[in-house]
Amino acid sequence: MDASEFAASDIASGALNIVNIPGDGRPQKASVGAFLNFATTNLWKNDQVNRFIGLIGAGLVRDGDKVWVADAWHSGIFQLAYMRDLLGIKFEISALWHAGSYDPWDFLGRNIVDKKWSYATEQALFATIDRNYFASTFHWSLFNTALGIETNLGDKAVLSGHPCDYLWDELPRYSIPPDKRPNLILFPHRLAPEKQLEIFKDLAGTLPQYEWVVCQEQFLTKPQYHEMLGRAKLSFSAALQETLGIAQGEAIIAGAIPLSPDRLSYTEQYDRPFLYPSEWTESWDAYLAHKSELVTVIVKLIDEYATPKVQQAIKDQDRVLKARFLTAEPLYRNLVGS
Repeated sequence: MDASEFAASDIASGALNIVNIPGDGRPQKASVGAFLNFATTNLWKNDQVNRFIGLIGAGLVRDGDKVWVADAWHSGIFQLAYMRDLLGIKFEISALWHAGSYDPWDFLGRNIVDKKWSYATEQALFATIDRNYFASTFHWSLFNTALGIETNLGDKAVLSGHPCDYLWDELPRYSIPPDKRPNLILFPHRLAPEKQLEIFKDLAGTLPQYEWVVCQEQFLTKPQYHEMLGRAKLSFSAALQETLGIAQGEAIIAGAIPLSPDRLSYTEQYDRPFLYPSEWTESWDAYLAHKSELVTVIVKLIDEYATPKVQQAIKDQDRVLKARFLTAEPLYRNLVGS
């Protein structure tokens, strides 16, 4: 594809143009336990940079344009800044942070032993990007503390939602009525250490009267996963790290209870009916000490799931997520209005 061709007609129209710059389109098998492939993701990113160079060569990148990068851990950002500064084209660079080596539970945080290079890279990316977007206050605090960023939330670091608006088009169609749902409890998270799967499995052994499903052990297609969410009464988390928590958000949109610890980004996103005290699952030993209390909460929520009170709480949480967290609206308003 010639990058100058797919953008020229859009830009020539004179409207507010959004030009998507795709990367390599070949199928990629995700690395174990991840949502992407740690090698071939670079094919995608490299192709994006090459196509952007084609836009510049065709004279289609101009002063006042804004470049938004969907993942701030993108080495092409340095190339964008290089071209911008040396060619004198005054375009703005914005990017959304997902994770990085500053997060001890992320793949980068766990696998990179000597973080001198990765910390320096993240600090340089932050400095290079004109507007750094973070989906939650917790995420910004984690980033800021680990990297020693000497700035406050403002123009350089901006709180935004996460582009998940499409979930409201996808998930509600799978939601069955509250009184038709089986006593199904899901573990919708990655099979990663910080998700504490062992707690979920121990609870399953303690409450065998319910159906307990670890979603990633089922090898589900996306529609099958959505169908399971639409049947579930409760989605359980004991996560030790969560900067946004899309899985629990998907559960809410599909009509399930997102039972979560009162810590991390969950504290910002959910109200007390769906939060249990953080200390109950801060470790395996802590879980054992508070297991009976957690079991009592789960039984109560399952028993009361179809009541007007719980159903109204689910609807209220849905509105909060749609207005603030699982939406790109705040990001777009900030981007267009800046």
